[in-house]
Amino acid sequence: MPLILLDRDGVINVDRPESVRSLQTFKFLPRVLDALRLLNQTGWPIVVVTNQAVVGRGGLSAAGLQEIHDFLLTEVRASGGRIDEILVCTDTYIEPHGRRKPAPGMLLEAMEKYRTPCHETVMVGDAARDIEAAYRAHVHAIVVRTGKGEETLSAWEDHWGDANICEDLFDAAVTLTQEDFFLNQNVCLQ
Repeated sequence: MPLILLDRDGVINVDRPESVRSLQTFKFLPRVLDALRLLNQTGWPIVVVTNQAVVGRGGLSAAGLQEIHDFLLTEVRASGGRIDEILVCTDTYIEPHGRRKPAPGMLLEAMEKYRTPCHETVMVGDAARDIEAAYRAHVHAIVVRTGKGEETLSAWEDHWGDANICEDLFDAAVTLTQEDFFLNQNVCLQ
């Protein structure tokens, strides 16, 4: 059974230059709830994998982050969607950890928990670190143009290999639910 991994900021919600530091600054991107409703129909596990160094730097408490995630999950469920789990790395840039993207730790953790092989796993992200983590975990990658997506695509124009490019999470959900998505993709096994 396929596993869907989603970045949070820039894929699910508006990415803020100063980070999402409160519930008041959390705002869903357009069509995200529709996308999660569509993905829910597949029955596949959906896991958010997100770096939140703002917690490690003291700009947001663990309780504040939990409040944001509780709101996110409540709104997704109320709209008919589902997120099975949110994996978070709060390490700072100064002291990187094997879980912090672009390291593949959170992706590998989700794959192990949901017993999903790399060829049935996809990472949807907007930043180079998301796609690099996908490549390092040897899973499929989708780059969305929301958040940092446009900037990422133009800066890394020649480096995307087999990554798919979609307008937003809804476009990615439509792409993923096509019957042959996982059959017609090459996974980077470097």
